[in-house]
Amino acid sequence: MTLYAQIDRTHSPLRVTFPAPYNAAVDLVDRHVAQGRGERVAYVDDHGSTTYTKLASQVDRAGH
Repeated sequence: MTLYAQIDRTHSPLRVTFPAPYNAAVDLVDRHVAQGRGERVAYVDDHGSTTYTKLASQVDRAGH
């Protein structure tokens, strides 16, 4: 069983299935870190840029 949403591109419109339970932070943040993209920029705002690794740390802190 996967932790990530699955996209079936053989349908129009695309069909997306989500695992139960679904945690969007795992799909949108942790997935990038696990696949070796942790040092890439996750987002940019008025205060600068944040990598996926730093964002994952912030998400973990907020969750606790």
